Amino acid sequence: MKILMTKVEKYVWAVRNTVDPTFTMRKYKQERRKKERRKQREQQATLRAKRKAACRSVNPDDFKGMSYDEYLATDFWDGLRSRMLGRARYRCEECGGKKKLHVHHKVYRGYGLERLSDLVVLCRQCHAAKHGLGKAPEPKPTGEGVALDAEFASIVRGE
Repeated sequence: MKILMTKVEKYVWAVRNTVDPTFTMRKYKQERRKKERRKQREQQATLRAKRKAACRSVNPDDFKGMSYDEYLATDFWDGLRSRMLGRARYRCEECGGKKKLHVHHKVYRGYGLERLSDLVVLCRQCHAAKHGLGKAPEPKPTGEGVALDAEFASIVRGE
């Protein structure tokens, strides 16, 4: 991984090098990589915390009076959505696509009352098709967690 330095970083490095002659470019790059790794770990920890928030029991009264758009902007929904995307391995559960994924409610029980079995990860096209707004793409017959047509599934099972 090649690290490019900005003018400010070059200046900082030059100043530190004059103050401490043992400070080398190698040490500078190591420090910078450590900072980048620390930032990545913090981002991952934040994501894990959001996912855990989705697992905690929630009082549905907290969501009373909220519009659907407001509910989708809550940390609870964000954590639940992240958990569903991870469970589906960031693929549409209908066609196997990876772009523009949505989490679709199969059943609307109420805000905060969703079961994981009530939710499904769909790409934009499949989601529109579920709502009757377009045609779903053809399912891809390969990959894990992807819907297979009945004929292909019977061949795989040896029927």
